[in-house]
Amino acid sequence: MRKIRKKRRKKQKQILIISTLSLLLCLCVGYAAFQTSINITAKGNIVEKAMTPEDLKALVVNSGDGLYADEYEMGRYIYKGSSPNNYIIFNNEMWRILSVEKAGVIKIIKDGSIGTMYWNSEKVDGKNYNDWENSTLQLYLNNEFLSSITEDTYIVSHDFSVGMVIPTINLNEQIDSENSVKWKGMVGLITVSEYIRATSNTQQCGNINSNNNNVSICRESNWLFNYDISYWTINGHGLTNNLVYFIYTDGGISSYGTSNTTNGVANEKTQDVRPVVYLKSDIKLLGTGESSNPYVIVS
Repeated sequence: MRKIRKKRRKKQKQILIISTLSLLLCLCVGYAAFQTSINITAKGNIVEKAMTPEDLKALVVNSGDGLYADEYEMGRYIYKGSSPNNYIIFNNEMWRILSVEKAGVIKIIKDGSIGTMYWNSEKVDGKNYNDWENSTLQLYLNNEFLSSITEDTYIVSHDFSVGMVIPTINLNEQIDSENSVKWKGMVGLITVSEYIRATSNTQQCGNINSNNNNVSICRESNWLFNYDISYWTINGHGLTNNLVYFIYTDGGISSYGTSNTTNGVANEKTQDVRPVVYLKSDIKLLGTGESSNPYVIVS
């Protein structure tokens, strides 16, 4: 009888020890998993914190690729360099942030073309003028194209600088000329100076002439350059009434007529079109702006 009791006690002790060890093991595993969950959540909160346009200004840099304070227009911030982290998903497509404006709105440009089009295919007294407000491209973008945007509630009507541009070595004068005429609308194009201001090599590429003289160097420091397309700007040439500036496939800034003066048909040349819009200042963004983790609008 005593032997049986001893065996029972011994077995009970073994069961108690095994149970205790199992409980401790479960507690350790659970605690480790809990800690891991906390760390992952914490890291996620840091990386994926919702940002406002004002928050973007905290990312300003003084060298390299990134967001810079615009030296020509106070209170405005622009992306410069060969590959800044300014990617944003809009209308379920990849776009790029051009600037954070004074009022906090974000100006964005499509990262690619919606197709080749005439800047103006209508005749006016036998000629076609480089007047953005009355151009067929403006009418198309603010009607047919605008109606195709699924996230149009994020767009705000805004002033676009549509003044004529005369080639000059003084970028301040050029910007003043562009800003001398404003057109208010929903969809536009970039200005000539916005292309120039996107370079991080301002010493060699700081105006139309220097950009074109050093084009092989300048295109490497400008994220708005695209080997695959030549695309229209919003500005006409100040010395003639039918020339409009565009960004050529080699990175140069050139101009083409909006009309064929030989036969009066307004179709001398088509170029690619990269629409530009302004997004509301109260939106919030998630992401880092990298091509692999672009900003996404969450409100």
